[in-house]
Amino acid sequence: MDERNINHGFTLAEIMIVVTLLAILSSIAISTFGDNRIFTRRVAFTTSLKVFERGFHAARIPNAGDFPPDSAPGVLPPRAHWFIDRTSWESPTSVGGQWDWIRQEYGIEAGIGVIGATASQEEMTEIDQLIDDGNLNSGFFQRLSGHYVYILVQ
Repeated sequence: MDERNINHGFTLAEIMIVVTLLAILSSIAISTFGDNRIFTRRVAFTTSLKVFERGFHAARIPNAGDFPPDSAPGVLPPRAHWFIDRTSWESPTSVGGQWDWIRQEYGIEAGIGVIGATASQEEMTEIDQLIDDGNLNSGFFQRLSGHYVYILVQ
């Protein structure tokens, strides 16, 4: 019988090609995952903001059209607990920092603010593009005295 020396493995070059391809594919997947995470954080923030906006407007109905009084950052204002989930309000925002109910401050009648946001100004500008005019110095979503404020009533 003819015995041949048959190798049933892969060559080093073949293994290196496979490893290189896996590295390229994983870098693409990680990059896409990171972009999706940032987008999800922005959408979560804007969704919470809109839910709170509706809640504060609803809180006016049983109070003769008046908004609830001001409260400390991270503390749900009186008379708002029927319309806004306390846990959602008192938890950190998806862009960092705490929610803050703003009443008759910064020259506005009522607004929803974020104090201590850890997101970059660039990311907050992109959020502004989703909900307003893309300019943090004008419109309904602005940066005022270190806060990012969504103005409900000027």
